Amino acid sequence: MPANNTDTAPGSLTPGTHELSIDGVRLVYHVAGHGPVCVAHPGGPGLYWAYLRSPELETHFTVVYVEPVGTGRSGRLPRYGLNIYVRFLAALIEHLDQPVYLLGHSHGGFVVQYHALHQPEGIAGVILYDSAPLTGPEHGA
Repeated sequence: MPANNTDTAPGSLTPGTHELSIDGVRLVYHVAGHGPVCVAHPGGPGLYWAYLRSPELETHFTVVYVEPVGTGRSGRLPRYGLNIYVRFLAALIEHLDQPVYLLGHSHGGFVVQYHALHQPEGIAGVILYDSAPLTGPEHGA
């Protein structure tokens, strides 16, 4: 389902903080660096984006650090689940309107993997940082 997106900051990939409205819910993201676009999704859920900041990565990529819905200054919802995080990630990627690399830390790795497996168009690559390729009983084994 396409989201109703509006960016309240000019230039969606200029360095700084941006807000995107997805079906009336605010999604905040931060842009730093230069090069191909890499969307970085933090772990948690609920971990604040800044711990993931990587000046070294920013020398090779324009990094888009997401404040996932329910975290930081992004909007709140009555409930959360993998499908919610993936929906907001997909809307952000659609908004950026260009191929992106996805970096997911911990729980963020599950979010970016799910998105890449189900909506691979426009994904240049996936980077898993301290995450796992599966969940459930297989993960425990």
